[in-house]
Amino acid sequence: MDKVMRGSLLALVALAGACKRSADSGAPAAPGAAYDVLLQGGWIVDGTGNPRWLGDVAIRGDRIAAMGRLAGAGARETLDVSGLVVAPGFIDMLGQSEIAVLIDNRVLSKVTQGITTEVTGEGGSVAPLTDRLVALDSAFMKKFSLAEDWRDLDGYFAHLARTGSTINLATFVGATQVRMAVIGFANRAATGPEQAHMEALVDTMMVQARSACRRP
Repeated sequence: MDKVMRGSLLALVALAGACKRSADSGAPAAPGAAYDVLLQGGWIVDGTGNPRWLGDVAIRGDRIAAMGRLAGAGARETLDVSGLVVAPGFIDMLGQSEIAVLIDNRVLSKVTQGITTEVTGEGGSVAPLTDRLVALDSAFMKKFSLAEDWRDLDGYFAHLARTGSTINLATFVGATQVRMAVIGFANRAATGPEQAHMEALVDTMMVQARSACRRP
């Protein structure tokens, strides 16, 4: 495991938010049980409000397979996390990694802080986009050999699915983004048709955002 990851403030259990206890959670593991990762001797804070407790966490694939005193358990990689806290991933409710995750899908600045889910798009969001807005971004995108091949959230999340990500990503539909897509940068009130267009865009983006949340 990378030293940067190992040296983080938390021993991270929630691998991209995919933590789910199995039926044997908390039960002792059979000697020689094969896990992918075994975190030994950490302070476990499970997010329920219960006091922390000292124990081990075994991970198989992207799921928590067992928790407790797992003496004799075997794993491909065993980490001594004594003195560290083992906790579910944190949620960053005001992030701006929607483009950064496409440039480097490890998103190390997030995961090394224990953040496994980010909500972005508070003002400007990754969609809706127009050809004009894409042209304004072209110099920055070309620097990282990144093509903005989407114009809505369906397109963006399809792109993200192709490149992958260590974090879960959710997005608001930014009011600034919607206005730029319809009106541009003019300092004036929207006309009736423009207002209707913006409302329709928000409705469409929200439907697409909900659809993305239901994808496996």
